[in-house]
Parts: sequence; C-alpha cells; structure tokens
Amino acid sequence: MRSDKALQIVSNKPVSALSYTDQDYYVPAATGLFSGNLFYGFSGYSGDWENSITITSYASNNVVLVTQGHI
Repeated sequence: MRSDKALQIVSNKPVSALSYTDQDYYVPAATGLFSGNLFYGFSGYSGDWENSITITSYASNNVVLVTQGHI
C-alpha cells in the first residue's frame, strides 16, 4: 500500500528544498523565503512513481534532519 508523506526539514544552517513530482518546484521555508532552517512539505505519488526531494546546503558542516509523518 502506498502512503503519502508529510515532511519536515530542519537544519542548523540555511538550506533550500526542491520537490520533484513531474516538474521540480521549490518548497518555501516556514518564513516564506526559499532558503531557511525549517520547511514543511509533502511527498506523494504522481502516477506510479514516488516523488523525491533535493536539499541544497549553503554552508559546510550543516546538519539536516528530514522527518516524515503519514497522511
């Protein structure tokens, strides 16, 4: 059984988050900007394939935690 997932991304230094469905789109941070330390997003299915996320760090030694919950 497939399950869609709510995602939370937390980092100690700024990152950006990109979600891929059939086209890429940036996930805004909790502040409304496209880089930050806290993001809420969604990963589900489009057709028969699962979405993916790409996280880009703007600093070295960044700690990033991605957690998920089921919808």
